[in-house]
Amino acid sequence: MGRLSECDLLIVDDEPNFRLFLEGYFKQKMPGIRIKSAEDGVKAYKLALKFRPRVIWTCVRMPRMSGLELIELIRENPDTRSIKIIVFTAVHSGETKNHAFALGASAYLYKGDYSQLEEGAETVANFLRMRISPFPGNDV
Repeated sequence: MGRLSECDLLIVDDEPNFRLFLEGYFKQKMPGIRIKSAEDGVKAYKLALKFRPRVIWTCVRMPRMSGLELIELIRENPDTRSIKIIVFTAVHSGETKNHAFALGASAYLYKGDYSQLEEGAETVANFLRMRISPFPGNDV
């Protein structure tokens, strides 16, 4: 019997300021979300084995281990293969996108497009079955 997840979302990006931004963004959008973060695929895989996140949000290009290599490891391991994986990257290549999906990515979004970030938050919320809170002043 598997243990309960200790982490809702694992953010993987080699840019420290962007990781901090994403952590704050998701905590604002989904109060109560449990987040871990890693600067590369090697650390992310170790955290995934330890904390069993429900969703991984990863970049593609990172030192030591890329996001694509991370997806492959996650999908090969029976203990982690059911984790949802969202690729959020500046790589605007159809070939890379197709490769990510072939490896088992659940979603592929582009950095630099705010609407893609919003779509990503909605995707995370759907995967976690959480409600998204609007930013203050953005009430509809």
